[in-house]
Amino acid sequence: MRWYELNPTVFMAISMIEFTSPETQADCARIILGKIAEITNDCYLTNIVTLSKFGKHPMNRWYDKDRLLSKAIDCLKNITFEQQNIVSTFILDFLKVPA
Repeated sequence: MRWYELNPTVFMAISMIEFTSPETQADCARIILGKIAEITNDCYLTNIVTLSKFGKHPMNRWYDKDRLLSKAIDCLKNITFEQQNIVSTFILDFLKVPA
């Protein structure tokens, strides 16, 4: 079981992001990072700094094809269950999907 399958709201948000256009995925990545920045600057800053040092990386997951989205999902993974719900609900609202 993947980490995001443990939380139905997170699972729905990530599943919906997967089937959007690359442009919408990029928007979602920025929204995820922005919402996480509101909750905790530590994760946000650490991951943004890491983006500039990001070399070749394995592309095993669908979201690994875009560096920003990959880091946003990793950042989402590393916040609390409650914070994941907040961010995921915001994404679902952005994508116009009922939670």
